[in-house]
Amino acid sequence: MWKSISSYIFVLSTMLISVLCDKDFYDCAILEGIVEEKQALKEVTDAFELNKDFSESCLQILVNKNFYSSIEYLVNNVFNEDNDYDAVPALKRYISKVRERQDSVINLASEKRNIVTIGPAFQWAQDMNSVALLVKFAHRMDSPACIDLYDQNVTITETNITITCMCRKRDEIVRFYMNHELYMKISGNYSEFQSGGRLYLNLTKAEGNQRWRRLLFNEEQPRNMRVWYELMESIGDISENTVFETDDAFEDLVHIDKPTRKKKSKGGKKKKNKKKRKINDDL
Repeated sequence: MWKSISSYIFVLSTMLISVLCDKDFYDCAILEGIVEEKQALKEVTDAFELNKDFSESCLQILVNKNFYSSIEYLVNNVFNEDNDYDAVPALKRYISKVRERQDSVINLASEKRNIVTIGPAFQWAQDMNSVALLVKFAHRMDSPACIDLYDQNVTITETNITITCMCRKRDEIVRFYMNHELYMKISGNYSEFQSGGRLYLNLTKAEGNQRWRRLLFNEEQPRNMRVWYELMESIGDISENTVFETDDAFEDLVHIDKPTRKKKSKGGKKKKNKKKRKINDDL
């Protein structure tokens, strides 16, 4: 008796495998080459009328192409209640991925529309052989620096400095951009260090043992640029490092603010000078 039952089960299994193997599946790769929804709908309709079966990959391709009329046709005629395969989880997964990509495109477009481009504030100092720059990612040196920075690019050649950087400020995207030609050439040796929304650069002059009359080749001084007096004082006397030996007064210099003289206190005594700040080791 058990032998007969086993034989019967074996026959049914063989028949089932035969039926499954005889399924004629549609080649979903054909849908990849279709560019119009109308053509895709005709393709799946003709294939269904020829008793072709469809796999899950066909749904994925149609979702990626946004051919929803074709998807609806397959759901109504193939992946319906008569089909043991439940296509709902796969459709949710594919459509969710498409929505994520659509949302990312919308967010990107929104960011591009709201981008404001400004030049970062910066200050400079020099000694006989090098130039130090402090670039602050803000529109003024006394404004808070942007901390959330991304897509930063610093390009330094022997004559130019170009800096681009993106900044997120609440709901606003700010693009910092500066491109300046230097007064004289620098060598390829330079160092950089970044901290707290500030970029520190130390440039080596191509021709050492000399002072630059100004930082930039253009004589017009940018509004967001100033001399780094704190560093100059730590290096030494400003006049020794910033002014040409042939210059008689600060008024003759370009890009140099005339330093204010300290007022004498009552009684003829001068105020004590503050302690000089130490130069940053990274500069």
